[in-house]
Formats: sequence, C-alpha cells, structure tokens
Amino acid sequence: MDGSPTWGSEFGGMTRVQPTKGVAAEVLDASELWGSAYQEVRDGRADRSADGVHTCRQGVARFTSWLLTQLAERYPGFTPADARVRANTGWAADHHFAGC
Repeated sequence: MDGSPTWGSEFGGMTRVQPTKGVAAEVLDASELWGSAYQEVRDGRADRSADGVHTCRQGVARFTSWLLTQLAERYPGFTPADARVRANTGWAADHHFAGC
C-alpha cells in the first residue's frame, strides 16, 4: 500500500476514513449547514462573501457553532464555550471581514 487513506462508506452525514496506519478519522459533512447551493445572504445577513468561497462574520459564527456541536457529540467531556463569549473576543473586527 502507498500510505493513502481508504475512503469508507458515508453514514449520518459523515464519511469514515481508514488510513493505512490503522487509525480511523471521521470527515464531517457540512452540507446541512451550507446547503447544496451557494447563498451569499441568509436570514437577511451576509453569510458568505461575494467570491463564493469565504465566509462573513455570520457564516463563521454559524459554522463554529455547528462544528463545536459536532465535536461535543463525539467527545464526552468537551464543552464548547458559550457563543456570546466566542463572538466577543475581537475576531469579528478583523480586516479580513471588510468585504462582508
């Protein structure tokens, strides 16, 4: 074998990956979050940037909440910080979000 991971079957929005070294990983499918088509504005707020790739503040916040929920479901003892605490750490004022 060449050391490349072997892709397994999909289940419950995830794909289990079985690397040749014997350690499995789960690939989370965020399509439930983003949908099947690009959508720049969601619920009246900028969610994705006009370039169709990057996210705006609202999209980052939604993705972070979704991802932390996924991790909490898989790792007992992992408790995400409250969303209000995460949102007020200064990252949203970063110049990278200027186009949103």
